[in-house]
Amino acid sequence: MTKKNITIWILAVVSTVSTTALITLWLIRPAVPDFRGYHQNHFKSQQHERMEKDRLIKKLNLRPEQENKFFDSRAAHKQRIMPIFENIGQLREIIFTELEKDNSDTVLINDAIEKISVYEANLQKESVNYMLSMKEFLDPVQVDSMLVFFSKAMMPMGRCEHDSTHHKCRQNLNTK
Repeated sequence: MTKKNITIWILAVVSTVSTTALITLWLIRPAVPDFRGYHQNHFKSQQHERMEKDRLIKKLNLRPEQENKFFDSRAAHKQRIMPIFENIGQLREIIFTELEKDNSDTVLINDAIEKISVYEANLQKESVNYMLSMKEFLDPVQVDSMLVFFSKAMMPMGRCEHDSTHHKCRQNLNTK
């Protein structure tokens, strides 16, 4: 065999092995996770709502006459905050679309971040107004329970462990 034939055979073998490896990797690639929205399954959404409603009634020890006021107030609150979440979601889509590009427009990203900050502030204000409105029909013990419940729910991620008490959360905040 000549040098030329050996080179051709080596290239043919390398090419065949590479092609086979690429095809194999393509066939065994991991499945892309399905990121459907949480509330796309209506039955699961209703079931989750029912469980959350029962949990809140139990946690806050609501009397029957308070339940309607509480959940009417909660429904109105959700109607006010859902557009905020939708706007934040749209702005995050803009950010990630820009991040996927080779030459990301940082001005557009920063503008979206600024707008998200405004929506986040509005969300916090609405949440505080919601809690203030509930103080009108909850007794002081229920208000305390509500504040503990919501302070845990609104705590930034990573600040407190899920099984920690409200007091420990406050303590951790003061030491950091």
